[in-house]
Amino acid sequence: MKAVWGFMQVRTPFIIQAHVGQLPPTVILTLINKTKDVPLHIHEVRIHHGIPKYSYSFIMSPDSCPVVPPKSKQEFHLPFERTIVCKHYETKEPPKLDKDRSGPGFDGPADLFKAIARNPPKSSWVEVDFNEFKRRRFLHGKVQSIFEAIIKMGPPPPADNERG
Repeated sequence: MKAVWGFMQVRTPFIIQAHVGQLPPTVILTLINKTKDVPLHIHEVRIHHGIPKYSYSFIMSPDSCPVVPPKSKQEFHLPFERTIVCKHYETKEPPKLDKDRSGPGFDGPADLFKAIARNPPKSSWVEVDFNEFKRRRFLHGKVQSIFEAIIKMGPPPPADNERG
């Protein structure tokens, strides 16, 4: 029981918030450093979809330097150009799924975006690699609604020079 109690007392040095950015709509993650004197060195922020041992992910881009000073915040966004989709699996070989259980193919970022929006909320989460910690999971089940909201908003209106 002591091991469980010790685990429950572990605190993260930051708060992470997800919301929709405007013009054009995109996913924004805000990391707020709660510490008084420890800077956070953010190595990578990812939005995952799948199961913990086998998932696809978007790599989020920082708005500036990935070091978050104490009592400060840093925003990460899903880039429109050069969007990076990664695959993660914790086995020597990727799982061999039959045709009926293989799920959607992710031929591009749009496929992964739609999969996150249309699948159950618990199948998506945020992972942050910071300081010496890797693959720390946050917002489990709370990311799907952001992607769903962006799809409901629809594409941005065309610029005046694009109208025919």
